[in-house]
This record gives sequence, C-alpha cells and structure tokens, in this order.
Amino acid sequence: MAELFCKVSLNNIPDPNISGLEPSERIVSACTHLQAFFPHLKRVYDQQTDLQPPASPLLTQLNNVITRSRRLKNSIGSLYESIFPNVPLPDPAEGPTPLPPSQTVFQQKVYGCVVLKTYKEFLMNVVKELRKLRSRTY
Repeated sequence: MAELFCKVSLNNIPDPNISGLEPSERIVSACTHLQAFFPHLKRVYDQQTDLQPPASPLLTQLNNVITRSRRLKNSIGSLYESIFPNVPLPDPAEGPTPLPPSQTVFQQKVYGCVVLKTYKEFLMNVVKELRKLRSRTY
C-alpha cells in the first residue's frame, strides 16, 4: 500500500529523465535537473527534522544525500568543462523550483517518498548517461 503513495504524481518535482540529443546537451540537462532537486531534498530534510528525533539515522542519510548531490553536480560540471573546454556550462534557464505549500504530516511523508523515489530514478538515468559517454570517449 505504501508503494502506491510513492507513485503519486506531484507538481513541480523535477523530471527524472535526461534530455538532449548531443552529449553536451545531455550533460547540461543532468546538471540542471540535479540542481532542480536541491530545494526538494532540503525540504524533505527539513520536514523530517520535525518528524524524527535529532539522532535519527534517516536525518544523517538525508544529509549525506544532499552533500553527495552537490559533489556530484560539481563533478559533472568539471567533466563537462574537461570534455567541452570551449563551451561554458550554461546557467540554469529556469528560476527556482517552487515548493509545495504547508502540508499535513501524511502529505509530508508522501512528498518525501515521491521526491526520493524520483531522485533515485534520476540518479539511475545519470549513471546510464555517464556510462554511454564513457563508452564513446574510450
């Protein structure tokens, strides 16, 4: 039953799919999508601080996800710059991703589940994309 709640479609959560035809466009898409997830991950963390005890392993893991995501964005940006040194990484065209309004505890849990499930799907797409890129460059 809980798995069904994680499949709910919510507005404003970034798409897990990477777009673009050229490798440079796909790397930019991955970087842009990754940045769009940051406020959602932070929101899930903030919501969980209200629901979990301070020493909760969940809070530690969510904090690790946020930290690693920022490192991943920097790594993808560095990769882009090394492969395409004459083409600067464009700034994200979109403004900040809007976050949902106040939510009940149940809505917070569903939101967190959807964000994390979508983010996991996005990361799997990033791995596939980086593997394709690596196979083209070697």
